[in-house]
Amino acid sequence: MRSKWKIWDFFASNSQLEGLVGFYCYDQYAFKYIKDNLAEKFVIKFGHEITPDWVDQKLRMMDLFGGCENYLIHFAEAIPTAAMKLLEQPEGLLLENRLVIFNFTKENDHLKKWRKWEHVNCIEIQAPAFWEEIELLNFLCDRWEIYLGYQEKQYFCEQVPFEIGAYTDVLSQLKINTNAKPTLDQIKEHIQVSKFDHFHLAELFGNRKLIAFYRKFLSLVEEQQDVFRFLYFMHTHMSKVHHKDYQKETKRLSKYDKQIINQQKIWKTDETARAVNYFNDLLSIYKLNKKELAARLKRDYLKLLG
Repeated sequence: MRSKWKIWDFFASNSQLEGLVGFYCYDQYAFKYIKDNLAEKFVIKFGHEITPDWVDQKLRMMDLFGGCENYLIHFAEAIPTAAMKLLEQPEGLLLENRLVIFNFTKENDHLKKWRKWEHVNCIEIQAPAFWEEIELLNFLCDRWEIYLGYQEKQYFCEQVPFEIGAYTDVLSQLKINTNAKPTLDQIKEHIQVSKFDHFHLAELFGNRKLIAFYRKFLSLVEEQQDVFRFLYFMHTHMSKVHHKDYQKETKRLSKYDKQIINQQKIWKTDETARAVNYFNDLLSIYKLNKKELAARLKRDYLKLLG
């Protein structure tokens, strides 16, 4: 079953998710809001890890050790064809009282087939139209529990790029540094050009130049630069480094793509998995307490220095 939503309409629907659910979001920030809103705890997997044996062991028979876990599978478009064929057959799938989410990050044949299957739920989150700035801002303000008046909203929409990530960056800073009803002057203070060079820092970390990475990262955190978007970028970047079939699925390699492929030669699979989880943890810490993030980074930096 296929359905299309704007993200605020999807949240308003209070849709109950169960069984096999595929998401195809226009932006992975949108998917993160959806995931964070779910009560279930998930075992995280990546598409290339989903083999026919895995489907048989985890979805077609009781796992004697793990029980009936809920799974979140990133880069679902990379699931091997043989495994996807097993998912096409609803007979024998043990899905009662469990949720298995497939996060598609791009269009491919797997997603096209998924849309046609009757036994799965295919949810597509569409990009806001150019005239829906206020709708997106209202939705995000509700998520962050921030109230903006008419004048503040107009200024926000005029000054902040119309992207869910850019809106999130500013709102996360307002949440941390102001009260629930920030003034126009406070909003002006927090709308600034970020000093983060995402690609340079990703190159340092990906090439395991960790001391230089932490030194630069810590200086930006201590300058109270907005780091939410950067942490999310690093989470996505290391997910790509973890994804060993990345080169096969990328037809035209950009300079950034080549950087990812070179970094894959430096990291072991279990190390990249830990790095993905590490940046996810930092995101969670940052949303709760910005000072605690700085303290955590300092501890990690000192461990490197010995």
